[in-house]
Amino acid sequence: MLNNYLPAPNIAVRAVNFGSQANYLQQTPTPANTDGFDLRVDRTITSKQSMFVRWSWKKLTAQSLTDTALNTVNNFLPPDQDTEHNNNLIVSHNYLITNNLVNEVRFGLSFWQFQVKFPIQGTSAVSTLGLTGLDPSDHRTAGAFPIFNFSDDSGNYSVIGRDKDGVTKSQTIQFADNFTWIKGQHTMKFGVDVRRVRYQDLESFGGADDFGAFTFDQGIFTGNAFANLLLGLPTKRMWRNPAPMSTPTPLSRARTRRTNFASATG
Repeated sequence: MLNNYLPAPNIAVRAVNFGSQANYLQQTPTPANTDGFDLRVDRTITSKQSMFVRWSWKKLTAQSLTDTALNTVNNFLPPDQDTEHNNNLIVSHNYLITNNLVNEVRFGLSFWQFQVKFPIQGTSAVSTLGLTGLDPSDHRTAGAFPIFNFSDDSGNYSVIGRDKDGVTKSQTIQFADNFTWIKGQHTMKFGVDVRRVRYQDLESFGGADDFGAFTFDQGIFTGNAFANLLLGLPTKRMWRNPAPMSTPTPLSRARTRRTNFASATG
């Protein structure tokens, strides 16, 4: 790990250099970009028909050093490439059939996706570090890095590690038809609503899951957390083997009926 992933100190240890324990300084660019557009169409087809369309598309890209699972900044590892997509569309058609019959049809979709791409493949890191007893076979191509945590000596040694990357998606497709019938003082509404909802997420139970997490404490074994690392003496070892991903896709249907009655007053 020292040869492949931990850089050598590059500044002197003194208080003016960001604290008396700091001996490494790195400036990493974390650029961010936003692209998108909004489309609006309003159309009167005839004296009895009209429609409108709304479409919004956004793409946000950024680089980040922050690992939310570890709640820390990975100063020694390369940054993530984060990409977020938002795509929302609605189409509506209104038809005045007669003076007392109105129909409205709506179709809409909402697609959201967030992808985190980490440039170091987890299985490659496990192999390079010579770690044994782990089974990352469910995530062979995922970007990740085993966690090395110096929990009670964080003032001297920074955490290094990264939970696995992947894609989170949320998709909703909806169709709705509303029919209104006005009869005297009665207003009756009938309708149908059909939705298809899909969600995809990574199964994660904290830390680096399949790729392992190792904690080194200064109060045990040698009295120095980093010396324990060099000797291969972790205080705690942890790994989990979650499923590859979760992708529930429910389909819901609904029918509606409502009656309003307005009384006349003299």
